[in-house]
Amino acid sequence: MMNAAQLFEQELLNRGISFEIDPDSGLHQIIHQGTTFRISLENLGRELQRDGDAGRIHRFVDSIFKPTDPVSSEGLFLMLEPTGYDTPPDIRTPVSDFVDSVLVHLIPPSGDIQWITPAILEDLALGEEEARILALSNLDRELQKVVFEFEEIDEVRLGFLNTSFPSKGSLLLAPGFRAFIEPYLGWPLLAVIPHRDFLYLWNARHRSFIGRVGKQWSTSIRNAAGH
Repeated sequence: MMNAAQLFEQELLNRGISFEIDPDSGLHQIIHQGTTFRISLENLGRELQRDGDAGRIHRFVDSIFKPTDPVSSEGLFLMLEPTGYDTPPDIRTPVSDFVDSVLVHLIPPSGDIQWITPAILEDLALGEEEARILALSNLDRELQKVVFEFEEIDEVRLGFLNTSFPSKGSLLLAPGFRAFIEPYLGWPLLAVIPHRDFLYLWNARHRSFIGRVGKQWSTSIRNAAGH
């Protein structure tokens, strides 16, 4: 099976879209209607490796060239992203050695994520700190829509968040997260975030339970939320 870069290049060729590799960043570069796009395929490659859905390449290329709604303050969020980027986001804060909190714009209704740049903040007439405050408030807004679910496994309550929000793990950053989750699971907690769409939560006194749900992206919620 071809990798994400090969599939992406084939999709461009099928559409008659030329591209080159930017020598400085190593990113794919496309000039379209006078606009230069430099495109990182890192997240796309992770998604493809996870589910093997080659159709996401077609949808990804569609998203590049379709008109998008302007960035709004209601769409600003802080989201957890794995480090090791090809090109780091402009506005990010380390959470751990493996995870950053990144300021993003969530594009409805597709759920695509756009990293915020200083130029976008300038267009919004927002400073970085003001944008972060708005992003946290928006996370709290999404948290209010969440339905908590759980399973009992060997006397350990393993919790899940039922939500359409595309980055469940990022809800850990919501200022109201502790007040929301503590009645169900207690505090402090442990979490495993194997992918944006999945979040597993349980009480930290059951530390050995980590081996039951996987060690990848294991982190203390108390540390991640800054409490």
